Amino acid sequence: MNFLKADYPCVADIIIVLKQQLAAVAESNQECDLDELVYEAISLWDECFEDDNEWFNEDETDLKDSLRDQVLEFIS
Repeated sequence: MNFLKADYPCVADIIIVLKQQLAAVAESNQECDLDELVYEAISLWDECFEDDNEWFNEDETDLKDSLRDQVLEFIS
């Protein structure tokens, strides 16, 4: 097992971050775009997977897109 390589986040990981982000938005009385907020939460893992084409691929559906869809489906 390689402890230097992080695992991909799961929906629960993203929900934890999203909950904190939503609390901050509510406290500031700002409007938010939920889709954008979910993507921002997922993007916190970008540094871990910098050169990983499965994580982010501008030309194709990638893991970030898939996770965003899963989180939005879970919370709706």
